[in-house]
Order: sequence, then structure tokens, then C-alpha cells
Amino acid sequence: MVYVFGHKPIDVSDCVRELADSIHDSPRASSAERLVLRCDVVYSHKGAEIAERLCAALSRPVNYRGIPPKAEPLGQRVGDVAGNQRLATTDQATEDVMLYIGSESLSLTNLLVTHGSSEVLVSSIATIRVAEL
Repeated sequence: MVYVFGHKPIDVSDCVRELADSIHDSPRASSAERLVLRCDVVYSHKGAEIAERLCAALSRPVNYRGIPPKAEPLGQRVGDVAGNQRLATTDQATEDVMLYIGSESLSLTNLLVTHGSSEVLVSSIATIRVAEL
């Protein structure tokens, strides 16, 4: 099965500026050990660029893992714990601050539920000026 997600335009400079301001305004975010960037799938085509520019603007690392171009089943056998070990190494609720780019959606709800102990800063697309086409 192949999933194709659209690409919505976004003003990267505006987004970086908004996220940087939000981080500076939050005591927890400004002192966080790790910042993790997540994007709604329609903005993921700009995720790496946003992470890179945010990293430069903040002079600190911003973790971003893009959406893989294709996903395949793990091929897990009964009793095989490889899948569980793999889950243990991904971003978990122990992250200090999550940065999310997108509007209210199932993706945001999932992020809030799975990272309940983390602070989540949302860059609402409604407040970000969309790039001119």
C-alpha cells in the first residue's frame, strides 16, 4: 500500500521565528536538554530545513527525524522482541520539549498523549504566514 501526502506551502522564516520566540518565552524550553521537532505530514517536506535553520538561530541542536519515504512491516515472529527494542530507542515521553508544526489534528493529539510528561510547543499554521505561491 502506498500513501501519498500533499505538500502545503509554509513560510520557513516565519515558522523558525515563531518557534524560536516560543522557546525563548518558555523557561522549560529555554533550558531543555533536548528539543525535538515534529511536523504534520503536509509540512514534513520542509521539516529538515526548519530544523536546520532553528538550530542555527538557537545555537543548539534540534532533533528532527523525517518521515521515511516507505514503510515496511518489521516481519516480527511470535516471541521476537526486536520490535520492542526498536520502540525503546525512538523519541519517547522522556523528551524535554517537543516542537510541533501543524494545526489541530490526530497527529497533534497523538503527540500530546504519547509525550504527556513533555512540554509541547505548537506552531499553529493559522498564525504562520504561508509562503507566496
